[in-house]
Amino acid sequence: MSLNNYKKKFKNVQNEFKTEYAGLDELWDNEKYLVNYNKFIISQLSQNFDHREQILEFGAGLGTLTLILKKNNFKNIDCVEIDKRNIEVLRSRKLKCFEKIEDIKLKYDSIFTSNVLEHIENDTDVLL
Repeated sequence: MSLNNYKKKFKNVQNEFKTEYAGLDELWDNEKYLVNYNKFIISQLSQNFDHREQILEFGAGLGTLTLILKKNNFKNIDCVEIDKRNIEVLRSRKLKCFEKIEDIKLKYDSIFTSNVLEHIENDTDVLL
């Protein structure tokens, strides 16, 4: 499904779910207009990953970075996302997504996040 079709399909979902994060349009724009930025982020991250590793993306948004990793032959990637609208998109893209950290039973070799900490109050405390 094309980016525009995803965007149309999930536009109405934005009003259906009430979550704190209301940046669905920004996430679609990020995927559409920041292609080189997203590829750069993955080029930097993937230097630290092995293709056989179990990887978790924390705060996956629409799965933009996970999809790029998958296109680069990283197969074992799961996502954590709390926004109901984003979860719908992730699942429609056939990405494994957990809604709560407590639901995760696997151990991961690598965990990454991008453009998430600015949405977390007291982010330093969360990291420590």
